[in-house]
Amino acid sequence: MEQKRNIVNYHELKVDVEKQPGEELLNYLKSNVLGTPGGLRYQHTKTEEKLENLGETYFLLLRKGGRMLGSIGLCYRQTSWQDRNYISWYVRYFAIKAPLRASKPIPERLLERSGMGMSLIRQTAAPYLQKPGEHLKNLPEGTEKSLVYAYIENENFQSNQFAIQNDFKTVRKLTTFLYSRAFPRRSKKISAIQVEEKDEVKEKLREFYKDHTLYMEQYLFFKDNYLVYKEGGKIVAGMQANPDMWEIKDMSGIFGKFAVNILPFIPGINRIFNPRKLKFIAADYIFWEPGYEKAISILFETACKLNKLSLVMAWPDTKGKLINAFDNSVKQGIIGKMNKRVEVDIKVKFNGFEENEKEVFYKNSAFISSFDLT
Repeated sequence: MEQKRNIVNYHELKVDVEKQPGEELLNYLKSNVLGTPGGLRYQHTKTEEKLENLGETYFLLLRKGGRMLGSIGLCYRQTSWQDRNYISWYVRYFAIKAPLRASKPIPERLLERSGMGMSLIRQTAAPYLQKPGEHLKNLPEGTEKSLVYAYIENENFQSNQFAIQNDFKTVRKLTTFLYSRAFPRRSKKISAIQVEEKDEVKEKLREFYKDHTLYMEQYLFFKDNYLVYKEGGKIVAGMQANPDMWEIKDMSGIFGKFAVNILPFIPGINRIFNPRKLKFIAADYIFWEPGYEKAISILFETACKLNKLSLVMAWPDTKGKLINAFDNSVKQGIIGKMNKRVEVDIKVKFNGFEENEKEVFYKNSAFISSFDLT
């Protein structure tokens, strides 16, 4: 596909498909506030870095009178479960500015009625979500079997509305796990991965996640931020530790107000939690050999020490082995204990799948890369 292609013109409105994110899109996404009004609202601060490293991605951009009003990013990747590979597309940077943004939730029964919610952005996106390979990668017509997936908060009715209209189904749920240490220490058993160790770690990860759907290695070893835990010279656990930063705009409830307005001024706590510059380690590609669950906490703490940070965030499946190990083997620290976990839907749109093939995604834990959530 060419770098830019116009696909819709309607009065002042136009929709373009672009493969190379430009300055306009970068500035638009930098200004975008994520989350739900009345709940947690925040901004990513490393948007440019992420855009440069997304891989093959196509953006549907809505403009009015030359001003950008909306965007949908479709990231192409190969995912796997056991020995099966799937053509997959991850939905990222779904952002709609007012006046197109919905102001209140619409009952699901109304959204599912024919003719409801047929906005320009939905009409334009629908064929690209049904046959992304054909429309974006020029695959032969009728040959595509693919899945499109997204992570959507329950209270984000704008995104949920879009998902329902485009036949996405909730297959699993993920949550946020927080770990904090005001004064982290480093373990001598942990070191940065060496080039000659990467193939070994890849094989260990594939074995560890073989029963997880949506597994992919696209962001593995990003910036060589991978740490390995060794016992007797043997690699028995590992984790990718990507430093990141968010700017928290708002948090709901009494605790939210307390966290944003009071916690940053409490000595000790303010080393860990500064909502204006929430610096943390995004934990990714975690694995451990049987019996080495204790290594998870040591990896978290060492990652903090090496990066001069105090907070780790991870996003596991709510019913998978990661969250079970975290809860049973990791002492979260004060911020983790205070944090109320929120579940996020893992939604999938199946293109060309038989019903029995879809069951795999409902029954098995999903792999979630923190790169996709930061």
